[in-house]
Amino acid sequence: MSRGTQVPITPEVLSWTINSSGYSAEEVAERIHVPADKLRSWMSGSAKPGLTLLRQLASFLRRPLATFLLPAPPRSMNQQIEFRHPPGETRHTLNSTELTHLREAARLQRGLGWILTELGEPSADIPRISPTISPQRAAEEHRRRVGVDVDQQLEWRTDTQSLHAWRQALQGMKVIVLLLPMGSSSARGFSLWNEYAPLIAVNTHWNAAARTFTLFHEYAHLLTRTNSACTGHVTARIRQGEDSLERWCEEFAAEFLAPWTRVRDCLVHDYDWRQGQIIDDLPLVKRLAAKFHISLRAMTIKLIDHEVASWELYRQILPQADDKRGGGGGEGRRRLQIRVDEYGERTAQVLLKGLERDVLSRTDVLGYLDIADSDLDILGSRVTTR
Repeated sequence: MSRGTQVPITPEVLSWTINSSGYSAEEVAERIHVPADKLRSWMSGSAKPGLTLLRQLASFLRRPLATFLLPAPPRSMNQQIEFRHPPGETRHTLNSTELTHLREAARLQRGLGWILTELGEPSADIPRISPTISPQRAAEEHRRRVGVDVDQQLEWRTDTQSLHAWRQALQGMKVIVLLLPMGSSSARGFSLWNEYAPLIAVNTHWNAAARTFTLFHEYAHLLTRTNSACTGHVTARIRQGEDSLERWCEEFAAEFLAPWTRVRDCLVHDYDWRQGQIIDDLPLVKRLAAKFHISLRAMTIKLIDHEVASWELYRQILPQADDKRGGGGGEGRRRLQIRVDEYGERTAQVLLKGLERDVLSRTDVLGYLDIADSDLDILGSRVTTR
């Protein structure tokens, strides 16, 4: 097909793609440098784009070019996920960045689920639970399932080591854990249920302790089978019109990561705390949060829940408490390392096993990971498929 050839796209598919992107037609037209009325003529079917402009459009919307040749729009991912946000927030829909990453994650999940069924692998052993049961009881049960005891957790030296270890533990339970750069204006994380490839995505904008809390908040959504994209932070639950499911997931994550009995023991033995004493020392709470490798906000609210701290203490927390610390630039990462960091070892294992068993071709794997052909051999030498 030559550059000047008009491409016979399906107007309904183009309209669906733009409408589901989170951008207006005018914004899309501006980004690909065409008049808005020209883009609308493609959407109405009164004109067709040339190949060069269609490639620019596909690149900006992060869709395969072949998408625009489909006979009809596919089923929308937006209908399958709930956008959960703090009461009072003005935004009530997913933004373009969130939609893009949701499509990416859903495509990956469908592929991994299909590969695992073709390989005859068993489904993930993650039982469904009701949010009507106590989040503390659920956290205790699933802490045993994950298989990491508190003593082991307290031995971890840094929040980054903690996040890595928890990710490895969930991947060992066949959960796909993505770490995606979605930015400060996007959800902290989202979850998509699939019996073979349950998936959690965590926004890497925040520091490691905050990401760990998000990881298990979204794990709680997997347990309740509630596909969700969650914004805001743990204060959301104290406002009027609170989301009871969000509060349940927050309490589950807080108890999972910092069981109250162990927090209480640390307060007594390390800080000479006595029953009935109100904690008003934020530096003490910072040290306690660092010990368990959870966010300062989560630890403070845990103390408030157990009536050993007040909301006045919470109000002392700076808005940027969950932000990453600044650091040096360091050496750049190769494309392969970026992709493994984002998609995780579980994803790489499934794809390599599919290749090994002839379920996938080499080209298929390269397409999923978007890496160079030479990188695939390097990946195979680093990741075991067992």
